[in-house]
Amino acid sequence: MLKIHARAETAERAEGKSNWGEVVSAYESLLATLKSLSHGNDPTMKSLQSAVLKNLSKVTLAMGDRKRSLSLFLETAEIDETDIGLWIQVARLAGGFRDRTYHRLERHAWEVALKLCPTHSRAMNGLQVRVHVYGYYLRVYAFLTGGNAIYSCVIQHHLHSPFC
Repeated sequence: MLKIHARAETAERAEGKSNWGEVVSAYESLLATLKSLSHGNDPTMKSLQSAVLKNLSKVTLAMGDRKRSLSLFLETAEIDETDIGLWIQVARLAGGFRDRTYHRLERHAWEVALKLCPTHSRAMNGLQVRVHVYGYYLRVYAFLTGGNAIYSCVIQHHLHSPFC
């Protein structure tokens, strides 16, 4: 545990100086230490790994490396699938790329966020924009007729939106 504390302090000091290269290496070192100490599905270690991955992905995003940041956020999502803020961040990052694969990932992330909290307004609006912009109305209609509650909620919200 002293190793973890020392590496966390190093990362914190480097972050205070805004020395991004040093911050990244400190967080990577901390993450490697956590993974080496992790035994099975220890919730404390998983939570610590998730927090370090989130911080590392935010730092890489601040450095301008969007793809690496997105991959780190996705690695975090493998540890904790129930974090709505994480899925919203994944959706926003994925939406910034021009590749259709990223747009599918963005839509999936909005859908997961809505599954976690069906009334979450940012997730609802994000999926609404994705549905509108990329012409998924036919798919939405198919889901609606199939009884998919997420899409029906989005469409109802969209129909009452002043932007229609």
